[in-house]
Amino acid sequence: MSARTLKIAKIVTAATWILLAGALFCPHDSTLLQALRLGFWVLLGVHAVECLIFLPTLRASGKPLPGQIFQVLLFGVIHYKTLRQEESG
Repeated sequence: MSARTLKIAKIVTAATWILLAGALFCPHDSTLLQALRLGFWVLLGVHAVECLIFLPTLRASGKPLPGQIFQVLLFGVIHYKTLRQEESG
């Protein structure tokens, strides 16, 4: 993936997080909001699992581990690909 594609993917992922997190604070209770709330927890769970899977690479990056874990929680595999791209190029 090119650096530009990764940047666009990060923007889309951050916007998705904002949308899903916003549903947590909405006082209404519709089917759509329930689906968005579920999406928030699913995305958080998937990214938490990715943190565990990518932990060896995060440690090997030489960057502060808490920041790397936060980046994976936020961007998931996109951040992992960014790290791999930085390693190779």
